[in-house]
Amino acid sequence: MNAMSLDTAWQEFSTGLALALSCMPAEAYLVLNVAEGRYARFCVDTPVLWCEIVHSEQLAEKWRMPERVEILLQEHGWAAPVDGQSVNWHRLVGWPVPFRAYEMIADHVSAALCQGLRVGEPTELDIDAWIQGSDETFDIRALAAVVEN
Repeated sequence: MNAMSLDTAWQEFSTGLALALSCMPAEAYLVLNVAEGRYARFCVDTPVLWCEIVHSEQLAEKWRMPERVEILLQEHGWAAPVDGQSVNWHRLVGWPVPFRAYEMIADHVSAALCQGLRVGEPTELDIDAWIQGSDETFDIRALAAVVEN
């Protein structure tokens, strides 16, 4: 499960996502939404980056991930839903985060969106980004350029 198995648009998306993740300050949120309740969500809650991909149980039958993609997520360190913690696939990344970790997370999320949740193109995604309790923003230009292309 890596960007090499993705087409050019998804590889560019993965690169933009890694850059956006690396720019997230404390209390920042990044949500990638697509129709039918499919999404990936990220939150910096120092000292960790919380990463989440919607789980199949939260989706209509036609949008559920194939088992092979769920197995790959588990093999790459993603945890399945845990009662009282998360209803979705999730992963915690402790600080400090080396850039390669952002790249790996971005590759996993790109593959899950494209191959698992069947998002055809990154342009189908909507981006929501904010910093809790602040009017400031963080840099998502590289990601937005791919999604808005």
